[in-house]
Amino acid sequence: MRCLNRFIAATAVAGLAAGCGTTSGVDPPFSVTSTVLSQETGSEIAVFSPEGEGSWPVVYALHGASSNWQRLAGTAGELASHGTVVFAPNYQTASQPQALEGTECGYRFVHSIAEDHGGDLDQPVAIVGHSFGAFLGLNIGLDAALYGPAGTYDACFTGEPRPDVIAGIAGCYYQVEDQEFDFDPVGWGWANQQAELVLVAGMEDVDCEAWQSEDASAALALAGYNVELVEIAGADHGSLVFPVADEETVRAILNAIEAAGE
Repeated sequence: MRCLNRFIAATAVAGLAAGCGTTSGVDPPFSVTSTVLSQETGSEIAVFSPEGEGSWPVVYALHGASSNWQRLAGTAGELASHGTVVFAPNYQTASQPQALEGTECGYRFVHSIAEDHGGDLDQPVAIVGHSFGAFLGLNIGLDAALYGPAGTYDACFTGEPRPDVIAGIAGCYYQVEDQEFDFDPVGWGWANQQAELVLVAGMEDVDCEAWQSEDASAALALAGYNVELVEIAGADHGSLVFPVADEETVRAILNAIEAAGE
């Protein structure tokens, strides 16, 4: 049975409470340490860890197009302060194939180093993506036939189990500016239906409007996924994660991690 720190609804920001992942005698929020590593590709990956001894759920955080891990540093630190180890890579976003390779290879790299940073892969593993990262997170997280342990993808390492949680924040799933595209979980043969999915939309987002998360949520539910749609009044594309994710977004992610561990 997985050991997961329990959610504390009474805290100012939702957290993962006393359990196998906590520092002895200390409740969240925890102090956070950070370091920056180099992946085998040479790209940076930042690691945000609760301070002290512990064993924590792993979060893999993906920035959006033409961005970098620094833009997610505040949100990564907030998630880490509530009892997760967060790995935030840089990856190329010039094309979708290039971005998929960077994010999937980074995901596999994280599996190879998670234990060194207090990550416990027997607890839930989550992908959290913003904007383009939200779309990429769903792709690599749900396409088990291509990327999973028995998958055919061989650009790096070997396939790892798909994540237990995927949170897409302000995702563009159907349209970017005047470019439209399909979003078809059934037609694409996505699997990993046991994953907990959360889609977060800002009601004032003019870059990836809320209807995209609404329609994607409906399509995922139709494909058999357990998906929660969180719509945040007054939030635009950037304010959902910059400089730090709002309380409702953090709470939704931590609740999904808890649910995955039950």
